[in-house]
Amino acid sequence: MPSESELALRLQQGLDQLQLALSAQQQGQLLTYLSLLQKWNKAYNLTAIRDIDEMLVKHILDSLSVAPFCGAATSLLDIGAGAGLPSVVLAIVYPGMRVSGLDSNIKKTRFMQQVGYELNLTNFHVLHARADTADLSTTFDIVISRAFSSFSDFVTLALPRLVPGGQIYAMKGRYPESELAEASSLCDINSVIPLSVPYLSEERHLITATAPSTQKVN
Repeated sequence: MPSESELALRLQQGLDQLQLALSAQQQGQLLTYLSLLQKWNKAYNLTAIRDIDEMLVKHILDSLSVAPFCGAATSLLDIGAGAGLPSVVLAIVYPGMRVSGLDSNIKKTRFMQQVGYELNLTNFHVLHARADTADLSTTFDIVISRAFSSFSDFVTLALPRLVPGGQIYAMKGRYPESELAEASSLCDINSVIPLSVPYLSEERHLITATAPSTQKVN
């Protein structure tokens, strides 16, 4: 297992590749989050990944890969946040952004609450609810998810949570051609951005979309 200093170096090198400049405090928060994820995972089964170095790459750096596209937002909702990916990571990167992580699994929301407390993330809020029935009193600049297998299902849940002109961000693996076709009647797809995750050779893409500008006709 890599030492703390080795993990810190890999994180710093990953940030350099992503061209993200984070303070020593922010990097420390990310590493503490990683440590908490590994610790709680043993009892709570938060992720199928057990190796901490693999967690760093496939969870932390993967979540960081979308950070450059979120900087203009003042609020963000992560639907199906699970253990807080990417919402916890983005709350660390953007302390001035109001970030909410929503999940229906009580173990995962308890973990996110503990992370928020231990890292003193005053801008991070945890919502324990189903995405389709959650009673939210506010809307968001960005609604994001890396959990949904169906982009269309995610769009349906995300649209009511957006401010006018807000963005839907879906984190995907391979280029989701069939999913884009299925969702074309639900939203305006703006771009499909290839993401480069440090130390990872697998494909990653970010779909960005908005509410339809005109009424779609089937």
